[in-house]
Formats: sequence, structure tokens, C-alpha cells
Amino acid sequence: MDAVDLIAKRISALELAVFPNGEYVKPNESQPEITDLLLQTHSMTVTALSCREVVTSILKRMETINDYLLPDCCDNQLDIQDKHQYILELYPEMKKTLKLLEEFEQLKAFLDSPPINNIPSLVDQLENLTLDNINTYHECKSLTDKILRALQQYSDITMSIKILFAQLEQSITNIEISLQPKPAIDE
Repeated sequence: MDAVDLIAKRISALELAVFPNGEYVKPNESQPEITDLLLQTHSMTVTALSCREVVTSILKRMETINDYLLPDCCDNQLDIQDKHQYILELYPEMKKTLKLLEEFEQLKAFLDSPPINNIPSLVDQLENLTLDNINTYHECKSLTDKILRALQQYSDITMSIKILFAQLEQSITNIEISLQPKPAIDE
């Protein structure tokens, strides 16, 4: 008996156990077949078993890895010259950080002052002042527009007066010329 025949008989027996009346329901096309699922399970199992050795080796070295991840580890393994060089490289950054901390300490008293602590209660007052400033801005803008229009009208009136005076002067000059006695022509 072949191994394939043996498996076929076992599957037939299993089908009779699951479907005693022979009411075999065909699987949907959208559902994968059992053989595909078994092959997928087998490949997943093989993959998991192949990675097991890597995982166990990592677990064996976990203590060493944790030691490397501790910040004290670097201090123990560096020699004095390397530590000195490391500190010299960090010095400018540490100096900036210290300066920022000193500035923060100076500003901390200001931050803890009552006016700063009262900011939430002053929000309404700030909103009212902001609205007042906006209203004042709009009033100033409309007043500025009115003043500009008035200045433009003043400029127009001044220009028309200048034109009228120029015309008046021209007319007076023409009248004076016409009123002057005409010289007699000697023949």
C-alpha cells in the first residue's frame, strides 16, 4: 500500500466521521482549501523553528545586552584618556545647558509671581481689552479716512482757487492792456 493511498483512506474515513450521511458541502471559492491552510501552517512552523536558534542565542546573551544598555557600562570600560576626551567634547554643550539652567532659576521667581499665577483669571479682562483695542483701531481708521478725504477736498479747493486767481490775474492784465492808450502811429 502506497503512502498516498493510505492518506486517501484516512481522509475518506475522516469525511465519514465528520459527515455521517454523506452530505458533503463544497467549500466556497473565496475560502482557502484545507490543504492550502495546512501548507501555510507548515511553512509558518518551519519558519518559527528556524528562527528559534537565533532567539535562544539572544536570550542567552540578554544579560550582556542589558549590561551594554546601562549607562554605567561605558564608564567602566573607558580609560581615563577617553573619558577626558569625552568630557572635553561635551563641555560646550554642558556650558550652554548650565547657562540655560541659571537663566531658568532667575526667571523662576518671576514665573511664581502672583501676576503670572493670575493669568487664568485675567483672560476675560485681556479679551475685553483686546476688543476695545480693535474697536479703537476701527474708529481711528475711519477717522483717518475722513481726514484724508477732507484733506483731498481742501487740496481740490485750493487748486481751484489758484486756477481762479490765475484766470482773474490774466483777465486784469488783459483789461489793463486794453485800457492803456495806444501809441500813435507816425506816418
